[in-house]
Amino acid sequence: MGLDSYLIMLVIGVVIFLIGFLILKKIQPQKNHIKNPFLWIVTIIATPLTYVALIFTFIIVITHYPQRDFDKTQWKNNREMRYEYADDLVDNRKLIGLTKAEILELLGKPDEEQKDQITYYIGFSPRHFLGIDPDLLEIEFEDGKAKRVRIYNG
Repeated sequence: MGLDSYLIMLVIGVVIFLIGFLILKKIQPQKNHIKNPFLWIVTIIATPLTYVALIFTFIIVITHYPQRDFDKTQWKNNREMRYEYADDLVDNRKLIGLTKAEILELLGKPDEEQKDQITYYIGFSPRHFLGIDPDLLEIEFEDGKAKRVRIYNG
């Protein structure tokens, strides 16, 4: 852990201590609560727990993105945000069983095409924390029909 982590925990600890102190002062106004061991124990235990909770909350917030129902117009007009629609295609198996021609009509020209596989660029999804590679939608064909559809990080 770097110095910044310790400074953040110090600030969190001071805030927790002051909140606890004010609560105890309100409950028992005549006592000196600075030496109260309960207040110190709560501060020592709550500080790292709060720090970890803040880190997890931060990660959840920055990796969240809306998952939208597939929209053909939005798919074709906004390549960088296709990941918002790709989950619907995969999770609801909307492409399974379609022919290559039907998929090309629905999704447009693929970014990569092989005999039994086509791949679409779907943008940089926030699902990969600090990811540097774009996500891709890969569709594999068997007997002329889409058999497997997956999203992977290129």
